[in-house]
Amino acid sequence: MSVHLAHYLDHERCHGVRLTCLGCMGHRDLSLTAVILRLEALGLDGPRTAIGDVARFVREPCPTCGGKTFETAPAV
Repeated sequence: MSVHLAHYLDHERCHGVRLTCLGCMGHRDLSLTAVILRLEALGLDGPRTAIGDVARFVREPCPTCGGKTFETAPAV
């Protein structure tokens, strides 16, 4: 079970969503607010989306290896 994005809005230690490529383990941190707004633009309930499900909505391949499989977690 994964925690909803809204849960992390109140956490000082969490500054975003870490997107990790499973092909090369490269990662980048995304703004939590930007992720929520993007999900809402897709017609989803951004704040209630589980952080583990965000990886399913990544459109672009990894800039390092071209991989298309990602996992997401809180960026702390």
